[in-house]
Amino acid sequence: MSSFLKMFPVALAFGMSPAAYAELESITDGELSGVTGQSGLTIDYSGRMSMQQFRYEDSGELVAEDIRSGGAGVTDAGLAAGYGENLDDARLTFDIAADGGLDILWQSQSGQSMDWGFVAGTVAVGDGAPGPRTRIFSDLQGWGQLRTAQHSVLPASESALNRSTIYNYAAFTTEALSSSKTSATIGIDGGYIKSPDFSGSGLDEMDLTDQIPAWAGGQRARSTTPMDDLRAGFAAVETSTYAVNAGEGAAVNDSLAIEVTGFAADVGAQNISVGQMDMGSVALDNIQISDTIVTLTP
Repeated sequence: MSSFLKMFPVALAFGMSPAAYAELESITDGELSGVTGQSGLTIDYSGRMSMQQFRYEDSGELVAEDIRSGGAGVTDAGLAAGYGENLDDARLTFDIAADGGLDILWQSQSGQSMDWGFVAGTVAVGDGAPGPRTRIFSDLQGWGQLRTAQHSVLPASESALNRSTIYNYAAFTTEALSSSKTSATIGIDGGYIKSPDFSGSGLDEMDLTDQIPAWAGGQRARSTTPMDDLRAGFAAVETSTYAVNAGEGAAVNDSLAIEVTGFAADVGAQNISVGQMDMGSVALDNIQISDTIVTLTP
């Protein structure tokens, strides 16, 4: 696995502005001396981040501009609901496990869920050449609650895939997702992602119950299970990301595989529009995805 893939969770965890770093709680010399020889590091965090542009390039490009993230209050809807602009009550834990894996865990300090928010002025795609891009979203905003998020870098000896793997798990909600309705973009009004309600049936009565024990990578570094998270009202998703070399199986070129071990949620929106045309509401209840692999090839 490339060094980039191994370091991606660390880069993600520290993708903060200097202003955000300034709000990390300081550690005294006495406290720091107690860390020596330990296998982990805990950081309590409160802050927000802004970024002028994010660009992903391969054979084409995906570009997001005027990005802000933090608490739910960075969005108009979150601010109206009374939330602040900082991601508060957050605790980031790094741990080197006995098996050599690196576990990175986001949880709250208080045990309550953390409100999050994200804004992008525009999201566009292009062919990578100079010139105009095709705008997909304008004024994309979303906020919700995060119960836990975990990233683990697993050595081949500990991965069920027998290869170096990045494991990801998250329990979250999206309470309000929106984007502006314009003549050339996709508009969203009242979008949401929440725990599946199973049409009022109890979670223990559903087929999903039999699949969930295989989730969550042996419960590495976490105190809750996917069933705990779903019962608490959160959507849950688990993925593994790993490199596939050219000539391996049906792969012609070096590629990146994203394996969705499990996903359970209700997803919907009050209205979707394409250009100026309203497409109406959408409600996808009790979505369940498992054992699905998506391969990204340059």
